[in-house]
Amino acid sequence: MDRSHQQRILLILVHAMLGLPFVVMIVGAALRQQDPTLERAARVMGAGPVRAFTTATLPPLTPAIVSSLIFSFFISFDELIFALFVMSGKETLPVRIWSDLQHFINPTIAVVSSIFIIATTLAMITAEILRRRSATQP
Repeated sequence: MDRSHQQRILLILVHAMLGLPFVVMIVGAALRQQDPTLERAARVMGAGPVRAFTTATLPPLTPAIVSSLIFSFFISFDELIFALFVMSGKETLPVRIWSDLQHFINPTIAVVSSIFIIATTLAMITAEILRRRSATQP
């Protein structure tokens, strides 16, 4: 395994560890609010463990899973320091943006920023739609 491949794997692990507490906190809170009798009722009605999980446990957790995914992505993307240290000079998008802002003004940064604003807005709208949908379902 070459050094570049090892750096990529290490960067992936660092970002996974960075996002894990947020996922555990958000999904854990949703799990504590969930009624445990739903899965037991599905099991009593003849569903297997996987079917009971996918039909009774997973749908109410979907908004929490999606919101934690979005939140951890943006937290991870914002971490420039880890990318600088782990990749040791190799260029990732946050490193490129930071470098361009230090040396000269590049219109590409405005485009990337606009894309992230649009992506964040769409993610928030999607999360709100999922939250409302789960709130109206029994």
